[in-house]
Amino acid sequence: MKIKNFRIAIVIILIQIILSLYLGLSLPADARVPSHWNLQGEIDDWSGKWTAIFLFPGINIGMLLLVIFFPSLSPRYRKDPERFQKIMPAFINILVFFFAVIHAYTLLLAREVVPSSSHFILILIGLMFVCLGNLMPKIPSNFYLGVRLPWTLSSENVWRKTHRIAGWSFSLGGVIFIIIGFVGEETSAVQIILIAAFLLIVLVPTLSAFLIYKKEQKG
Repeated sequence: MKIKNFRIAIVIILIQIILSLYLGLSLPADARVPSHWNLQGEIDDWSGKWTAIFLFPGINIGMLLLVIFFPSLSPRYRKDPERFQKIMPAFINILVFFFAVIHAYTLLLAREVVPSSSHFILILIGLMFVCLGNLMPKIPSNFYLGVRLPWTLSSENVWRKTHRIAGWSFSLGGVIFIIIGFVGEETSAVQIILIAAFLLIVLVPTLSAFLIYKKEQKG
């Protein structure tokens, strides 16, 4: 796939690297940088200074390289190259952007420039899922992006129907995350809702793929 199709993602990564070096190099050697949040939006893991500086840019670069070299790795690309060239850059732009924003936020937290807020992370994750949900129905069958299960990969029909459902479940789950982030209350009921939203995003497409596959087999 042509590199020029990913100009936006490349610019985001370059900005991310510059910010990472600017914010990270001045951290003390024993700095603890947040690296993971649980479903309640609480920080439950930290990384060291150098991991914090290079991990997220490395992930974004890896994803970008994967889709750039995607045509040479995927036999399915040759069946509908125009469709892949239209959707893959948009998908990667979303992932790269949100990963870069989360990365910058972790470094700002380590420098104590911004207060730790579970609400911001929940809103950010929710927006990412809403954006991805809008693209899910448009993703062609492939081995790298989307709901890649034995059932979806076995049939174009199962792939298409599953990703329509995934689009709704991602978007609805994302909206729930956003609402909880704005509400800002941390109660047991809110935690249950967050878990339900996560299960909605993960389990609904998986179960749908299996049921659609079984129905197709019976047919």
